[in-house]
Amino acid sequence: VVVVLGLVGFVDWPHRATPGQLRADYAQYATQVRGDVQSCSVEVEETLSAYNQITAGVVRDRQTAEAIASQAALDCTPMGNSRIDDLGTLQPPSSVANYGLGAATQQLYEWCFPTAVDVAQDIEHLMSSPGDPATLADVKARLTQISAAGANAQAAFNRAAGTLATPPVDFGLDQVRPSVLVG
Repeated sequence: VVVVLGLVGFVDWPHRATPGQLRADYAQYATQVRGDVQSCSVEVEETLSAYNQITAGVVRDRQTAEAIASQAALDCTPMGNSRIDDLGTLQPPSSVANYGLGAATQQLYEWCFPTAVDVAQDIEHLMSSPGDPATLADVKARLTQISAAGANAQAAFNRAAGTLATPPVDFGLDQVRPSVLVG
């Protein structure tokens, strides 16, 4: 019994991951985070594009633009998108836990929910009330907020990649920023 317990303890004893294992754990985790956050961010980009096309007069189909915004708002919630739900509970592998990726992942979750949801809902409101100054100010403030959160999270993942000497994973959030909003 003592020998068996000793073997179980030895096998279960924490061991230091090799540099290759660390890089693989980072890449797998960052790729999963990227996919989860992009399940929302791409739709927010489409919402901003639809709004800009309506505002510029390139497109006149407000109903479709409103539907895009409404769908984005739903798809950035944990209830409407299982990937956002996963992002909210996702933890980095223990081997890379000391790189601050958990906090950065939480920032990305908040990027999606509730902030991106609020952006999409504000854009949907702007479709029916174009040029509403209060809503425009609100959406610009929220875009500033998520732009900063996305940049901070990206920087944390980039630092970890640099430390691990592995290519960084780009979350592609730079298209969602206040300067892309027309109006």
